[in-house]
Amino acid sequence: MASTVIVDAQPDGLGGAGAYFHRFGTINLGVYATGGVAVTFGQFQLDDHIFDLDVRNAAGIVFEFLKTTGLVKAYQNVNPAAAGGADVPLNEVTNTTNLTAIVSRFHCIGR
Repeated sequence: MASTVIVDAQPDGLGGAGAYFHRFGTINLGVYATGGVAVTFGQFQLDDHIFDLDVRNAAGIVFEFLKTTGLVKAYQNVNPAAAGGADVPLNEVTNTTNLTAIVSRFHCIGR
């Protein structure tokens, strides 16, 4: 399943400042693929470019937008007890993990 983006209804979801446009709404990554899930400027009602995308944490998942690839990566915490009590960095969500129940808020800046 591909990512799903819903831009908030006007005027809350759409805004502009100079040559940039701001979009606010919700995003769902669907079934996760290793390395991240693709998003496109068209999904955010933009004409040709995403300058930045901030996807808020939801349900214990932390999201990261990779501008160079247009992918959103998802990370989750690992139980430190499973590592002998050591500090454990966030691990990328495993391939084919179903994230369809996780809907997160976003702020996108583009053109």
